[in-house]
Amino acid sequence: MNYYDLLQVNKNASQGEISSAFRKLIKQHHPDRYSDPEEKADAEKLFQKITAAFNVLKDPEKRAAYNQTLDSDKESVQQTDTKEQAVQFFKNGLHQLNNLANNKMAEEFFKKAVYLDKDNAKYLFYLATVMSADPRKRRKAMEHLEKAVTLDPFSADYRARIGTIYLNGGMKTRAVKYFQKALKLDESCQEAIDGLANLGIEVSGDDGGKGFFSKLFSRK
Repeated sequence: MNYYDLLQVNKNASQGEISSAFRKLIKQHHPDRYSDPEEKADAEKLFQKITAAFNVLKDPEKRAAYNQTLDSDKESVQQTDTKEQAVQFFKNGLHQLNNLANNKMAEEFFKKAVYLDKDNAKYLFYLATVMSADPRKRRKAMEHLEKAVTLDPFSADYRARIGTIYLNGGMKTRAVKYFQKALKLDESCQEAIDGLANLGIEVSGDDGGKGFFSKLFSRK
């Protein structure tokens, strides 16, 4: 409960309204009105809070500083709520994708997650994954993946998925390029290894002491 709530006035209340509310509340909750020890103790605590609120809101400078704090807290809460909503949409998308095999619904949930948290590389990755199943949406899927790579440049999985989309689209040279990039980041990236295998390129498991990338690829 903030100071305005304590004094039962709105944030735009005038100084006169604040003073009037304070006088009314201290008369109503003054500890001397209570004989029961517990009630008296509670009244004293509330009286102190009301007085503290009034001491801030009656001073224009203190009130302005307090209002800034309220605005900052409100913005922080809103951002937190938005992130939590994005997480829930993402989880719903995963459920649709993995448990129900419903790509269409998964895409809708992932879109909502990305809308609420635009700089989350994982959300972009999954959205791109389901979109790429539709040839008409591959270009947009690629844009999402490129952004995911920008946000997380050390992810082999994101680069490998770009390679897979290029491969499915018949752009083999570009596919190889991204599979290679993925393997430079993680030589055990299975999607990149499988993608190259589909192109007749075998990843050498033994570099013969010459360095992994000196003999990374050999044609079957």
